[in-house]
Amino acid sequence: MSIIESIEKINSYICPFGQCDDFYSDQMAFDAVLMNFVVLGEMTSKLPDKFIAETSEIVE
Repeated sequence: MSIIESIEKINSYICPFGQCDDFYSDQMAFDAVLMNFVVLGEMTSKLPDKFIAETSEIVE
């Protein structure tokens, strides 16, 4: 799984909901989004230092 795939999954899980409360009340969608944020955190923590240094302006 890639970073882009996780972002796309999050987007696809959130899009069907018109209101935040609807999303929060759907436990399966909410948990799926949270899990993908965990995956994103794990993947971004493994990015090479060179990549981070070269793209630091994105984070700022």
